[in-house]
Amino acid sequence: MKCLIIPNIMWDLAHSNSSFLTSKIERSDTSELQDFLNKGKFSYQIEYHRYHHVMEYLKNDLHWLDQFDYKIGFILHGKNIVGHPERPDDIWWASMRDRIDLLQRYNFKIALNNLWECNVNMQNYLYHQIFLKKFKDIDYYLLNGGDVFYWWMTKHQNPQPLKVDHSSKKFDFLYLNKMKRGYRLELWKECNNHNLLDNSLATFLQLDPKLKLPEEYEEEWMVELQKQGHDGWSYDQGDDNNLVPFTEYYKINTLPYQHTTCSIVSETHADGREAYVTEKTWKPIMCEHLFVIHGPIGHLEHLRKLGFKTFSDWWDESYDLIDDPIKRIETIVQTCLYIKTLDPMKLYKETKDIRKHNIDLFHNKYGLAKAIRRGTTGVMP
Repeated sequence: MKCLIIPNIMWDLAHSNSSFLTSKIERSDTSELQDFLNKGKFSYQIEYHRYHHVMEYLKNDLHWLDQFDYKIGFILHGKNIVGHPERPDDIWWASMRDRIDLLQRYNFKIALNNLWECNVNMQNYLYHQIFLKKFKDIDYYLLNGGDVFYWWMTKHQNPQPLKVDHSSKKFDFLYLNKMKRGYRLELWKECNNHNLLDNSLATFLQLDPKLKLPEEYEEEWMVELQKQGHDGWSYDQGDDNNLVPFTEYYKINTLPYQHTTCSIVSETHADGREAYVTEKTWKPIMCEHLFVIHGPIGHLEHLRKLGFKTFSDWWDESYDLIDDPIKRIETIVQTCLYIKTLDPMKLYKETKDIRKHNIDLFHNKYGLAKAIRRGTTGVMP
């Protein structure tokens, strides 16, 4: 079998003015989609072509598409596009419609490439809502981050296993927060109500005043940004994301993991049951760190389905399946209070095999390939 993929059918799409949005789309790097899919080690051949190249081939040979058993046209639909305040105009939408209609006449499957986001967060973007309304009559598929894209991305930026010495534990927890979200504020409040963080490394960059890590525990690029008056995240001081390459966000200073016992992870969303595992979860796994994760219902269950192991033999992980958000937060804090009573050195000795299993699986290319194939079911043949 042979598959043809157009990674971004929006490339060079008509617009009535030379807008930032159009240039952002044209500059967008579609190689990440190609690299991600190629790591799936699919059993068939995949060819990637730009839209206008496909049209040129068809001008010269009307039967050029006959060589492909399966054809997919992806629409770039990630946060960098849908979150931008500039809205596409009527000419842009009309051009998009013409392009989609033409591809569907050639039996292309249309798919939204939303690898950087989850469905829950996408509902907050006006562009996404307009798109769904304008194209409600077409059949399309959605490829989102799910539980595997950030596994690939974090591994892609850190291809070699990290060396972390867990023989010295100075602090109880590593608890990193950037953007204010309701569920994060509730967990933060509950932690502080129980003095859980009185001997921990904890940050919350969108609180006022901002809570930051001591410099020795921070990434070098973040320290430099903070010296320049930026917080390293874009939400209250302009677009700080443009000040450093996005790849910097996936580099890891291992010292905080070395000196803390357990990560408290506040994932990108904690609503519903949508599987969405980001670098926030993968970083402690990469550092062979213990973890408690506040994410969507069944987050730990998703990790176990991927083949990873968690720590229910050592503490209560029932919070993972609690529907009531307040009760889930209360149970997470009680679990962390219990962890705080445990001997870190004994704990790390007893969990050595589980932590090694997790890091070995994380770096196993066949395990990742299997997860990519499963995660793209419905979009890929």
